[in-house]
Amino acid sequence: MALRDINLLPAAALERRLLLRHAVAWGLVYGLALAVIIGGHLGYAKWAMPERTHSITDKQARTQLAEIISEIDRKNEEIERLAFVRHVSFAFETSEILGCLADIMDPKTWLTKVSLRATAEGAYALNIKGLAYSNARRGTTIRALTTDPHFENVVFKDAVDVKPTITADDAPEHIVQFTVEAQVIAE
Repeated sequence: MALRDINLLPAAALERRLLLRHAVAWGLVYGLALAVIIGGHLGYAKWAMPERTHSITDKQARTQLAEIISEIDRKNEEIERLAFVRHVSFAFETSEILGCLADIMDPKTWLTKVSLRATAEGAYALNIKGLAYSNARRGTTIRALTTDPHFENVVFKDAVDVKPTITADDAPEHIVQFTVEAQVIAE
C-alpha cells in the first residue's frame, strides 16, 4: 500500500518531490549534452585541425614586405627597359620604312601624310596620303609599292583632282591627291 493512499504525505510535498526529480533529470541531460558539445569542439580543435603557425614577429613581417616590394620594383624596371627597347626598335623600323618609301617614290609625287601604327599581330599598318602631278605618276608610285617586298596588301583608297596652291612656271593646272593603305612586312 502506498503512502499516498493512506494520506500520510501531503499532495504538495509529493508534487515538489516530482518537480525536483524532473529538474535534476533534465539538468543532467542538458549538462551531458553540453559536455559532449564542448568536448567534441575541443577534441576537433586539438587533433583534427592542423597547427597554425601565423605567429611571426614584426621584424619578419617587415623583411617579407621589403622583399615583395623589391621584387615589384625589379619587375617594373624590367618592364620599363623592355618598353624603351621596343620604342627604340620601332623608331629604327620607322626610319627604314620611310627610307624605303623615299627610294620607290616617283620624282613628281610627294607625300603629305604618313601614319604608321602597330597592329595586334605585331605587324604595322601604313596609311599614306600624297600628291602627284598626274594619275600616271600616282599609278607609278602605287605600282612601285605593290611590287616592293617590304609592303603587302597595298590598297588604293581614293584620288581627287585638286587645284595647286603653289604657283610656279612649271606647275600643272591640277594635281591628284591620293590615299593608299598597306601592311608593312616585318623582317
